[in-house]
Amino acid sequence: MTLHDAIEIVLESNKRPLTFDEIAAEINAKDLYQRNDLKKIGGAQVRTRVQQYDKLFININGYVVSNHNKKWRNLLSTYWDLSNNLRELYKVSELEFIISCIFYFKRLYDLNDRQFISNVDFINNLSDNLDSIYINDNTSTLLRSIPHEFYSLVHRESITKFLDSIMPLQHFSSHNFSDEEYGHVFEYILEMNNHGKSKSQLIRTPRQIIELMSKILNPTSGKLYDPVCGTGGFLTQAFRMSKDLEIFGSEISYQVAQIASMNQIMNGDKFANIVYENCFEQIHENIKYDYIIGDLPLVPLSDHNNVVISNLTDLNLPRNFKSFGSFLIFSYFKLSPVGKAVFTVSQSFLFKKGGDEKVRNYFLKKDLIEAVISLPDGSLKPYTTGQVSILVINKIKNNIQKGKVKFINLPDESDFRGIDVNEILEFYSENITNSAYVEIVDVQEVLDLNTLSPASYSRELIEVRKLLQTGTAMYIEDLTKIISGTTSISKEDLNNNYGIPYIKIENLERDILDMFLSKKNVKEFVISDFQKYDRNIISRECLLIAKIGDRLKPTIFRPQNGLDKIILNPNVLALYLDPHSKISLEFLYYQFYSDFLLNQIDQKFNRSVMQFITISAIKELIVPTMDFIDQATFIEFQKATSISEERKRIAERFDRLGYIEDVQEIELNIVRTITHQLKHQLTGLSTSMIKISEVVNKNKLSDYSEYDVSDKILQPTVGFEEPENKKLGEVVDQGLKKAEALNIILRDVDKAITFNLDYSQVYMGEFLDDIIKNYTNKNFSIERFGDDPLIEISTTHFEDLMTTLIKNAEDHGFKSTKSPKISFSTKVDSKRALLVLDYKNNGSPLTITAKEFKSILTKSINSTGSGIGGYYINKIVEAHKGQLIINENLKSGIHFIIELPLKQLENE
Repeated sequence: MTLHDAIEIVLESNKRPLTFDEIAAEINAKDLYQRNDLKKIGGAQVRTRVQQYDKLFININGYVVSNHNKKWRNLLSTYWDLSNNLRELYKVSELEFIISCIFYFKRLYDLNDRQFISNVDFINNLSDNLDSIYINDNTSTLLRSIPHEFYSLVHRESITKFLDSIMPLQHFSSHNFSDEEYGHVFEYILEMNNHGKSKSQLIRTPRQIIELMSKILNPTSGKLYDPVCGTGGFLTQAFRMSKDLEIFGSEISYQVAQIASMNQIMNGDKFANIVYENCFEQIHENIKYDYIIGDLPLVPLSDHNNVVISNLTDLNLPRNFKSFGSFLIFSYFKLSPVGKAVFTVSQSFLFKKGGDEKVRNYFLKKDLIEAVISLPDGSLKPYTTGQVSILVINKIKNNIQKGKVKFINLPDESDFRGIDVNEILEFYSENITNSAYVEIVDVQEVLDLNTLSPASYSRELIEVRKLLQTGTAMYIEDLTKIISGTTSISKEDLNNNYGIPYIKIENLERDILDMFLSKKNVKEFVISDFQKYDRNIISRECLLIAKIGDRLKPTIFRPQNGLDKIILNPNVLALYLDPHSKISLEFLYYQFYSDFLLNQIDQKFNRSVMQFITISAIKELIVPTMDFIDQATFIEFQKATSISEERKRIAERFDRLGYIEDVQEIELNIVRTITHQLKHQLTGLSTSMIKISEVVNKNKLSDYSEYDVSDKILQPTVGFEEPENKKLGEVVDQGLKKAEALNIILRDVDKAITFNLDYSQVYMGEFLDDIIKNYTNKNFSIERFGDDPLIEISTTHFEDLMTTLIKNAEDHGFKSTKSPKISFSTKVDSKRALLVLDYKNNGSPLTITAKEFKSILTKSINSTGSGIGGYYINKIVEAHKGQLIINENLKSGIHFIIELPLKQLENE
């Protein structure tokens, strides 16, 4: 049985929507499908299979239903027809509220057996009609005002157009849906209204995160509160889990609070208390909550609320404290004595200094932090790409939990497909104490290390810290003095010829064996006449460090003739050894290439939100200490290992590509020889044609032709082509054009086979934007979106590549395209250390294969180009040790994927 067969069986037997994890759990329990590795099926694997088989399954906001289910198909058809009709009349922010209201009103009418009539009188009397159905003395002001808000929005456009647009609703009935099912319907509508729209006001939390956090909280009875409830995702989930809860929510946006109220009612909860307010207004109210849950926003407090929070704790927080910490402190004071809270916080909150540090220590000293769960990158997509962790606060830890914090550090995935809720819950449960992803740490140790980042408590780093206790290792801050570069250099004080070398990230040496800073890498200088930079000058031997991708790049600066002093860019740090240090600078240099330090760097910086390295981050690294004889032995070992690995890498490349490269080199030598010989001959031919043209024009010979008009040879003969009798001027012009075309071909061939790469570091998004600016006044549009990573490329050749792609589309692809468009998107594949550049245009498709496109002098049927462009593009990509992937057999448009390493190794 296949996995999708198993999913269908589970859905058919349950007759209701199920989450990915619910499906996985039932498949495992009934042994419906077995993986080859005999491991259990996870929710992420079910999610992937559902996405692959969209003709069999429908994903309704994280719940799966069978595509054979007619009532769900009818619902989706109604929603999409309605949405498409209304999209032409209203803005995105208006549409979200209007569609939510329509499905809310429809449900209320169906439940009360009223007909949802689409006419003007019905809309004008909507408020009265709903009053008679639902409104009572206990109904909140938020709910009472919904018809009026809806009426105001609808009347901004023609009411007749609106009524015509909602006609699809006449064929839909909600009678067949239970409250829980229609709750899923309503949240699906909110999800689809919001999905991918930058102007949306609905900030939502992914369904899997809601499910995970709610199951960690595990509310049963009592009061539950979301201080930043948004559209109410956590509140509806809580209601599904237990009907014995009193549910409360605060929301700072009036219209979003209305939607949250509708959401609760559509899920069957008629008594939820959702209030339009800033949650901090509750700080002095007596009400306490047994459970608090929320996806916390990062917003600054007002001066008043800041003072209130500070007074509650005596933490003396900074003015305009912008942090999750404010919400945490607020929530602590709103929790009952037996309360528990679960929140999302950004990765940076776990280790930042200042106010965040004070808040962390406040909770640690009170032993309130039960667990920290670091989620994989992409967990909050598509709403945000930020990195996030879950923080569990518990006022009633059990005896096993007291004095401890559980850290769960989930691995990152290069292609995030969703978290496995059941697996994380197993990690969170008391049954698992320590595993590859779980560590339980004493509170005092957490206070000493001053970080809540789970990555800092991996097994490897715990073992490293044991060396500190034995005196065989030290923190870098205890061995060195660390300074950063200056941010105050103005562009006017820089030049390319003379002065004090200005050292940036790209000036550091790339190869491990080239450890010393070289003057040949310096591109910019600070004019030395300016004494204002004297205090920024470095003239002592030191180790320079910068962050490149997820790696730290060291280079030793040793003053010498022509390079006796330098000034650093702010993204480069300098490490001076303490005069009484127990290690040498060369030893410290090679430590940054050792597994001992690389493991620390991987753990600490792999998920770091910092684009550049900071002094505080470097200080936390631990270096082993040993006598100078052992250090020398280590250095020689590292050198030998580096040389051996380099030789091995080159040998493997030769073994893998040697034969192909030999053949390619032979072919290229032939092409080089022919090109060289033809170039001189063609130059002579072009010169001769130009002289002939000048003679023809000077003597007015352009109108002369080979034959007289009356010549019998020009008389047409059946079965033969009509004879040519071009004028001399036409023949000369044709010759000049063909000579120029051949010149272009030879120039392109020469460019494609003889180029040297000069690498430099650029931000790819910014680099693309600069190129795109050159095409702003064209009859086609270019859009660029995605990541903006630092990458090492030959800028001149890559600009050629981009220009070739754009010009090919303009000259050959857009001849018959309406609204021609080009798009570039960039994404970092951190696991493979690659940039993935996705190129698309909506012009004519390729009529040749990918292999032909990459071959020299091969072109599409309709192309008037030289046939060099595709070969040249691929050659540049390969020279950057990348890969060009071509989506073949498209019926329209072009789609290329270019994969490039973020960092280039030295030329092999």
